[in-house]
Amino acid sequence: MFLAIDTSAGCDVAIVSSEGVVLAEYRRDDTRHHAEAIGLGIAHCLETAGVAPSEITEVVTGIGPGPFTGLRVGVAAARAVALANGVPCTSVPSHDAIAIAARDEHPDVVLVVTTDARRRQRAVSRYAPASAAATAQPTLASPDEIKVAEGEVRVDADTVRAAELVRALRARRVEGVPAADDALLYLREPDAVPAAGPKRVTA
Repeated sequence: MFLAIDTSAGCDVAIVSSEGVVLAEYRRDDTRHHAEAIGLGIAHCLETAGVAPSEITEVVTGIGPGPFTGLRVGVAAARAVALANGVPCTSVPSHDAIAIAARDEHPDVVLVVTTDARRRQRAVSRYAPASAAATAQPTLASPDEIKVAEGEVRVDADTVRAAELVRALRARRVEGVPAADDALLYLREPDAVPAAGPKRVTA
């Protein structure tokens, strides 16, 4: 039994059976209140699926690309649930979930997956035909900089479905693709930076 969590674009949670059947899903499109939504999403999915936390055998978490704070909330929640239940927490690039869904319609072409990276940029990943894993790490580009060759298909996504993370993970394992690194895919530095030094206080 899988618990899947992705907070790279909104907050998405799913319970998926070991056979790949989606038993419950929760989605909140708000990109700023992940901390409030993630617990509600997990509880909703467990209750809807009729699954006890002890029945979860693996937690799957999307690792972006996505905003710094949003990704941290989702991954922290996923790791906490996995630790509490003594089960593995497996990382999957969030773009893999988008690509695996697009494969249903475009099985044998190069896919160019893009998501909103803010500041008028898109995060971009390329997938070779029938491949579950990207050919390289995602990059940043403005919309008019994204080049799509003849025969390639561009997939612009605004959401990431957590249930598709499980499907992508299963495809990666069938293909023998190594597990993704646990490092989160931040494509730029966080906006908040430490202060240069202690602030002087005067009476």
